Amino acid sequence: MRRSRSHRRLVALVLGTLLPAACAAQQEATLEGARAAERAGRYDQALSLYERLDDGSAASIEARAGRLDVLLLTGRYAEAAELAGTDVRLATRRARALLAQGFHEEAAQALDAAVAAGVPDALAARVLRGELYRMRGELDRARATWDGLIDAYNRGRPLDAQDLVAVGTAVRRLGAWESVYFHDAVKAYDEAIAADPGLAEAQVAMATLFLDKYDSGEAKQILDGLLERNARHPEALLAQARALHFDGSGQAEVRAREALEVNPDLVEARVFLARLALESEDEAGAIGEAQTALGVDSTSLEALSVLAAAHWLEGDSAAFHEVEARVLALNPRYSALYTDLADLAAQRRLYASAADLARRAVALDARDWEGHGHLGLNLLRIGAIDEGRTALEAAFAGDPFNVWFKNTLDLLDTFEHYDVIPTEHFRVVLHERESAALAPYVTDMAERAYAALEERYGIEPPTPIRLEVYPDHADFSVRTVGLSGIGALGVSFGPVLAMDSPSAQPRGDFNWASTLWHEVAHSFHMAVSENRVPRWFTEGLAVHEQ
Repeated sequence: MRRSRSHRRLVALVLGTLLPAACAAQQEATLEGARAAERAGRYDQALSLYERLDDGSAASIEARAGRLDVLLLTGRYAEAAELAGTDVRLATRRARALLAQGFHEEAAQALDAAVAAGVPDALAARVLRGELYRMRGELDRARATWDGLIDAYNRGRPLDAQDLVAVGTAVRRLGAWESVYFHDAVKAYDEAIAADPGLAEAQVAMATLFLDKYDSGEAKQILDGLLERNARHPEALLAQARALHFDGSGQAEVRAREALEVNPDLVEARVFLARLALESEDEAGAIGEAQTALGVDSTSLEALSVLAAAHWLEGDSAAFHEVEARVLALNPRYSALYTDLADLAAQRRLYASAADLARRAVALDARDWEGHGHLGLNLLRIGAIDEGRTALEAAFAGDPFNVWFKNTLDLLDTFEHYDVIPTEHFRVVLHERESAALAPYVTDMAERAYAALEERYGIEPPTPIRLEVYPDHADFSVRTVGLSGIGALGVSFGPVLAMDSPSAQPRGDFNWASTLWHEVAHSFHMAVSENRVPRWFTEGLAVHEQ
């Protein structure tokens, strides 16, 4: 059937009326679709949709910002910096791309421009400006910069979710000076999540804060929800890797590598893997990961520090000092170089060295509460009880969230109820309610073990060895790892031994004399090897001795 010309004109008229509205709806839906794709981890699709909307017009700035967010999230930093160009509205994102590559001066210029122009994300720019000061060791300038965001929050003007994330991050940094600010950070992040429940940045920031304050349970709950919606968010995957590592899970490395599948240039993930390698005594693997990270950002203090640690642990002092000099040239107050190494040294049972390294950390930055804590714990491990307590009190005053510091200080408070019985080679520490009954047996067995092992190995460990015997297994556990629940019955730090008393275990289940002999043997093994014997080897040898 033939259609009339009038009918065709009517169809054309209707289509001409509807097409502009349809195109506008399609454009709006595409922008929403791009955001939805980004938040679901469909980054290629999101990028394609954003590119279609980014036609260079003034109205397309939101689409270009979306493009930059995807490029930053997936590690395409150079491309992001170029795309941002000189548009001041995109200067904060450009600064992020430059910082990720170690271009600090150019990043500072971009951030200053963003703040001066009062762009919508100026608060985020100010937070990053503070980070740049911190990276250079200019801590007072960093503090003043972050402190200004409190005024922005208190003025009461409406803040969007990203502004609230910026405020939360600023006050979180201020927590190094006053721990009460950590509560304010939680409040700001909570408000950000309420304002935009789909903003991954807010959830990752909140989870990271909980991890930093030793609450992996809360962190995992947040991250599990986020990763259900976007299983490919690299920063969330890395945060989950940290939470898994905190809980002792072997899946931590898997999650970190999943993050790198999305963003191969995520420096923090490379540093995390390098740290895992060092904990497994794989210095070569750690060096490889650190060097890969430095290929992305040659100024990364974290990557340089883990590289320095690898060289120190493998005994290459020349390489260590070379990297150490690079770190301190970038930031003369970067105490984490020594704090992190102190932690690793203690894991290798190099307790005296760990204490020395922690001393260097707090000398650089008196607010390095972790450094004070490592100093205190390792002084306790080598028998410097009073000095160790002083350091731990300083650590806990600065970081009252640290359960290891608190538990250990609580344990030290009980030492007034212990008697110290000196022998030729030991200072035996027994609880006052058991001292009279146990002292004859424990002192005799300790000296017999010492005599037999001295004859076998032909050496004399430094004496007196401090032998602490705990009637409560939870106290022994705290002395060992700072937490209750450890499954071991004894531990040797070399000059200090700790073990359960017979009363700490069910009657008939515990051969205390065998445990004592085992731990004294460890003291000999550490002395003869200068604490550089593999744990697996010395455990087998001590079992043989007992």
